[in-house]
Amino acid sequence: LSLPIIPLTYVLTNRLFGPRAGSYSAFFAAISPFQIYHAQELRMYGLLCLTGLAYIYSFSKIWLTRIPGSGVETSFSASSTTGLEWRNWLALIMTGALNMYTHNLAFLTLVVPNFFAIVSKDLRLLKRLILAQAAILVMFTPWLLLVPQQLAKIQRAFWTPRPGLVEIIQTLMAFTFNQPLPPWLFPVALYATVAIFSLVAYECARELKHGWKPSIVFLLLLILIPPAIMFCLSYVMRPIYVPRGVIVSSIACYILGASLLSKIRRPVLVVGIMTPVVALSLATLSFQYYYDEFPRSPFKETMAYLRQNKLGDDAIIHDNKLSYFPSHYYDRELEQDFITDVPGSPNDTLAPDTMEAMGIYPTTLQRATANRERLWFVVFQRALDEAEEADIRDTNKAWLDSRYRLTSTQKFKDLYIYLYESS
Repeated sequence: LSLPIIPLTYVLTNRLFGPRAGSYSAFFAAISPFQIYHAQELRMYGLLCLTGLAYIYSFSKIWLTRIPGSGVETSFSASSTTGLEWRNWLALIMTGALNMYTHNLAFLTLVVPNFFAIVSKDLRLLKRLILAQAAILVMFTPWLLLVPQQLAKIQRAFWTPRPGLVEIIQTLMAFTFNQPLPPWLFPVALYATVAIFSLVAYECARELKHGWKPSIVFLLLLILIPPAIMFCLSYVMRPIYVPRGVIVSSIACYILGASLLSKIRRPVLVVGIMTPVVALSLATLSFQYYYDEFPRSPFKETMAYLRQNKLGDDAIIHDNKLSYFPSHYYDRELEQDFITDVPGSPNDTLAPDTMEAMGIYPTTLQRATANRERLWFVVFQRALDEAEEADIRDTNKAWLDSRYRLTSTQKFKDLYIYLYESS
């Protein structure tokens, strides 16, 4: 699902700034650690980026074209009519609906054209956009009925802190070199990120001094508006600020950077700019591919160890579902249990319908340990640290410590396996 993002980035950039910029932007998208990370996860973010970018491309075909061979961009009002205009609006509606069905935060990208119409003072375009988005909302209605209960769940169970300057910097770093990073690379990546965005901001300001540049203005809005809305919403409801929620904005960064890079005609300067960017991306990817701590702990090795050392009726109990599911994936024959989330807590995020669909259910420590002489307890060090920070004393491990004798401890990066035996 993420691979089509690369040619789509090229096509969009080519429409806005020409083929030279298109090649640069597609290259940036292809080596982006942020894009690659989410391409490798079986989650919705690759599709969120693809459908959001398709929506933006459909909008670009409505309002912008380039005069062939001149390099001059021309903004077209929605009042202009062409034989293909209705198809562009239909594509806008369909891709917008797909985007909304991918993730509720898709609306952050969908409203950017509205801001552009306002800035452009094109009320006719704004009215047509609102009508198209009303059609998207109608198509989204079957799921819209479920949104209130999702919002209620977020209010109770979402875990992100209220954003500030740190989260803004983290977003910029996610767009460029992503995180986590090794300690030695972090300051270099931070410096490079600040330098890149400062240079792009300076060049954009210079470009806009020479007159209205709709393509640059639109990309700036696409970069700034989605995170700004998410930032503000995090102060009126439970914080929802996560960089991956505005993944389309990262593509806008690559396009804007590529457009400025394409204006440099001296190959030495281009190589001088590209070399450190590519080197940092490759260093980040190398670390990212081999990263094996939470939540990508070495579960395969963990299960091999348990398979080799488990005896007869030993119980294997996971502190929570986050270690159980990947462990179960690597060894579906080995009997394992995980402890149910505390009802109503921020960790209580596994819906009963999901459990029923998978045929996998949590248990309690009392049931899991009943009539067992030996048991293996699997827990993240992070979970133990968080419990200690919150001064939570009645943890699952504390319950086991009070009733069993700890006989061995095995560590796989940040994943611990404790062997308990009856006293």
